[in-house]
Amino acid sequence: MSNPLLETVGPYFTRQQLASRLAFDPLAGIDVSSASEEQKDLLLGTIRDVVEPTRPSIRMAFTMQRMLRRGYMRRDPTLGASRANTMKVLGLRRTKNPEKIDFGPVYADALVVKGCTGFGKSTTVQRFCSLLTQKHEHGRSDAAGWVTHVQITYLIVPMSIHKGGLVYAILAALDEVLGTNSRDQYSTKKGYTVEKIAIEVGILLVQHSVGLLIIEELQPSNFGASPYRTEMLAMLLRLLNFGIPIVFVGNPLAFDGIAIHSQDLRRLTSEEPVEFMPYEESDSDWREGLAPAMWGHNVMPVRTPCDAEIKQALHQCSAGIPYFAARAVEGCQRLAMETVGASSVTAAHLGQYRTESTAFAACKDLIEGFKFRDPKKLSRFVDVPWEEYALRWGFTIEDILDLGGGEPSSTLSPVSAADQVVYRSVHERIRAQYKADKTREKKKAQTNSRRKSNNTESDRSSKTREALAKGLEALRREVETAKGKPVKSRKEK
Repeated sequence: MSNPLLETVGPYFTRQQLASRLAFDPLAGIDVSSASEEQKDLLLGTIRDVVEPTRPSIRMAFTMQRMLRRGYMRRDPTLGASRANTMKVLGLRRTKNPEKIDFGPVYADALVVKGCTGFGKSTTVQRFCSLLTQKHEHGRSDAAGWVTHVQITYLIVPMSIHKGGLVYAILAALDEVLGTNSRDQYSTKKGYTVEKIAIEVGILLVQHSVGLLIIEELQPSNFGASPYRTEMLAMLLRLLNFGIPIVFVGNPLAFDGIAIHSQDLRRLTSEEPVEFMPYEESDSDWREGLAPAMWGHNVMPVRTPCDAEIKQALHQCSAGIPYFAARAVEGCQRLAMETVGASSVTAAHLGQYRTESTAFAACKDLIEGFKFRDPKKLSRFVDVPWEEYALRWGFTIEDILDLGGGEPSSTLSPVSAADQVVYRSVHERIRAQYKADKTREKKKAQTNSRRKSNNTESDRSSKTREALAKGLEALRREVETAKGKPVKSRKEK
């Protein structure tokens, strides 16, 4: 008997198939040569929609596909046990004490996706979700036990600073898909506490067979360092207990501190986390994928091949960060379009972009910090985990502590003044932890050194006693010999 929830998702894609479906070229099928100047101007801007699959993005999408399909296999409505579990959750609407509910065993997956702004996380989320139909309206199914059923394959929700905000954000996302008004209804219902509405949110997600709950824009202020982190995590872990797979997408610093809570870490990493980083110039994802894809977004009369010179110049403008690569290609083409008589864009235009672009100048330290692995330049940006990157690049804890004296003054993404304060506190905590680790390491080394010294002294004393004993024995034998007595060793005695 087929699973109606899985049927609506479509066929399973291999990694290679999924990669080809993730790729997106907004100029595909468009005859740019016959386009007007206005059309070319607008088409050039669509470079921001270019999607070129890379190893991290393919891994992320493949994991999301697995989570979606495995979740629906576990919730197969044609199985009696699955229907019974669904009815158990729906029955929670009648409970008077939601905080005392036993939510049963965990059986949904969670995925953490981290990376700085512009590295390609949200682009991958949007592209993967575009391959799915978000809403399905099922007719009668005796096998599944329903007359009608509205299935939602995914929901994308921005993270809120507290549980109430997250609850209403999920309700708003459901309303947008279903065409309902539950957010306003629950906000005005008498006697409905945030905790009770949170239970209702879980029930609605189960009721509509939500395949993936994707929570984006995680930052230290709304997650890792939030004063409401514990209660928000409790709610999210409960949704996992309800069988709803969750994808957490955010800044790496949002997850700092989670590792010290073993249960939270175990639950959030049931799937191997995916990290997005800038692509090195020697990386095949850059040489064979991202650089040619971005450079290929061309509206000039003559196309310039993406040769080694172009790839090198483009990497100098972007450090292998997709967002900055797109801006550089767009920017240098606009410079070429402004040049009288220019029919193509060249490496020289990329050089001109680096020299003249105020947008590049504003992010120069960030780009060069990644390009040349310079944590000092990255330390200017509060929303970049430069301490972690520095360790990966071979810098010592002492180097990091020396660099951490300045006050970060810039951000990679738009960050409020209040959030900047939280980011700074996270950096301070990281450096304090590094300092504590270094102090602990130093004390351990000193202790080991003392032990070694004591052992060495003990060995010397032992050898001295042994030498003295041998000397006394030799002297005794000489005395005995002189007296004419037979000489016996102490053992013979």
